[in-house]
Amino acid sequence: RWIAMAAIVVLVALGLYIWRRASVVAAAPNAPPGSTRIAVLPMASLGADPQDRYFAAGVTDEMISTLADIAGLRVIARSSVIGYADNKKPVNEIARELGVTSVVESTCQKVGNRFRVTVRLIDGATQEQLWKNERMAKADDLFALQREISTSVASSAVAARPRV
Repeated sequence: RWIAMAAIVVLVALGLYIWRRASVVAAAPNAPPGSTRIAVLPMASLGADPQDRYFAAGVTDEMISTLADIAGLRVIARSSVIGYADNKKPVNEIARELGVTSVVESTCQKVGNRFRVTVRLIDGATQEQLWKNERMAKADDLFALQREISTSVASSAVAARPRV
């Protein structure tokens, strides 16, 4: 279960970073006080196998759903971000269009029976990479891997939330 432990560590780090940024970055217009708006862009599959794209879509959907359960975190709907798959727009333009302060970008790559997943949190205004997590895991149980990744990202977001 080293993957689960690594995911928790990464999520806690992401959470701390988001919490620190929340005190500096103002919430987007129309957002309730104390909330943070975030967009999870569709995960890019770096492989040619169509099955890898299904995995990437599943991870994206799972991250959106898991993050949406966090109080005070406003997550843009999947149907609103799906149009940004394979999009070449700069992150600040995407963030402005969606009215978010942060954007999650991610990639997956499969070699043999192993997946490497990289998730990045990007500041919507400055386009600076704020945080990155890279994990490798066997493709034995893709649903469990999808859940571990989304839980890791969500844990970091929870840890980063400012206390009110």
